[in-house]
Amino acid sequence: MSAASAREVEQLIQKELDVMMGILDDNMDKLPEGEYLRGMNAIASLYKHKRDTLSRPSPGGGGGGVSMMAPWMTLKEIEETDEDLYDEITEVAEEILLELCGPDTSIHDDEYALVHCGEELETFRLLLNYKPQEGNVGYETSPLVLHHALHIIMNRLFNDAINEVEFLRPVRCQCGWRGPLGKLDKHKSNSRHLRWVVAERERKSAKDLEDERRQVVAR
Repeated sequence: MSAASAREVEQLIQKELDVMMGILDDNMDKLPEGEYLRGMNAIASLYKHKRDTLSRPSPGGGGGGVSMMAPWMTLKEIEETDEDLYDEITEVAEEILLELCGPDTSIHDDEYALVHCGEELETFRLLLNYKPQEGNVGYETSPLVLHHALHIIMNRLFNDAINEVEFLRPVRCQCGWRGPLGKLDKHKSNSRHLRWVVAERERKSAKDLEDERRQVVAR
C-alpha cells in the first residue's frame, strides 16, 4: 500500500469511528453506565486495531508496500534502547494531558483514572483529532514523539475504561448480597456479612454434629 493510499484508508476508518463516537455521545444519557463504558472500550479497541494495521508492513515488503510508520521504532523498542527519547515522549504525553484535561490529572498517577467518569468519550475524541497547531504542545515536537505520546495517553484511557467496566461488573455473594465487583471486598467487611459468616459456620457445625449422631444411631 502506498503512503497516499494508507492516508486515504486511515481517513475513511477515522470517519466511521467519529460516527460511532457521535452516536455513543448522543445516547450517553440513555445508556446504563456499564454499557456506555463498554461502547467506549470497543471504540478504543477499534482505534488501536486501525493504528496497528496501518503501521504494519504489507506482505512481501518492497518500497510501495511499507507504510509511512514502518521506519519508526515501537514505543517498547524505544523504552528498551533509548531512555532519553522515551523520557521525552512521556513528558510530551504529560504536557498534552495537561493541555487537554487541566492540572488535576497526570500520566504518572496510577492510583486514579485520568479523567472523571463520563469525560472519557470527549477525551478520546480530542486525542483522535489532535493535530499539531501553532501554540499547542504537538506543534513543537517531532511526529514520532507526538504519535507515541498520544498512544501512551490512549492506552491509559483504554486501560482505565477496562478497569471501570470490571469494577461495575455485577456479582452475587453467597450471603445473598448483590452489587458491583469493585465493592465486594468492602461488603465482606460489613457487619451484616460477618454475622452471616458466623451463622453459616454455626449452621454447618450443627449439621456435622447431626450427621455424626445419625451415623452413631444407625450403627
